[in-house]
Amino acid sequence: MDMRHWIGRAITIYALIGIVLVAVRLLKGNGLVEALEFSALWAFISTAAVIGVQVYRSRYGGCARCQDAPQAADQRRSASSSAA
Repeated sequence: MDMRHWIGRAITIYALIGIVLVAVRLLKGNGLVEALEFSALWAFISTAAVIGVQVYRSRYGGCARCQDAPQAADQRRSASSSAA
């Protein structure tokens, strides 16, 4: 998988985690600045962990559930080209 794939996935994960964390902190009664600081830090840490695991899995066998393995992508391409 190319770098665009991983950057797009990281941005999506970071944004979703950040939004959830800001909402939770605001509901707890924290100020906006404190909520943004907290969510920026923890969204970065969480995104790094998630992307790290996904990169590891894609390099060493992939994920059977999400079919991120290069072999699965090749099989899907060959199946779709043979069906056409």
